[in-house]
Amino acid sequence: MKVEEIIFSILSSDSDIAGIVSDNIFPLRAAQGKQVPFITYISTNIEPNSGKNEKSVHDTYLIDIDIFSDGFAQIATLVDLVRNCFEAVTFTSESILCDFDFLTIKEDYKNDAQLYNKTVSIIAHYKK
Repeated sequence: MKVEEIIFSILSSDSDIAGIVSDNIFPLRAAQGKQVPFITYISTNIEPNSGKNEKSVHDTYLIDIDIFSDGFAQIATLVDLVRNCFEAVTFTSESILCDFDFLTIKEDYKNDAQLYNKTVSIIAHYKK
């Protein structure tokens, strides 16, 4: 299981988040005209941790999770829920270990689409 699959699994299995966005959780970007609210996520940086002439078994990912809504109160709720999913959380499955932690929140307003946008940035330490 890759980090992006873990992120999707964590977000989509949270009943509070699913209750608000349904299945509107996408890698990279959402299709134009998608119903709000929705969530997108992207790995913005991946750093391997290995020595010379060896494969990395431990990578560090910086990930942005973008939340879009036409309601300010709704986006504030979603930001809290997403942050709670990844703040000081460890995911384990088979031979995979992934430690997540919260980094920052940025906010924006998309005038052309009339949407609020908040970005929750997280870090993942992924060991396979």
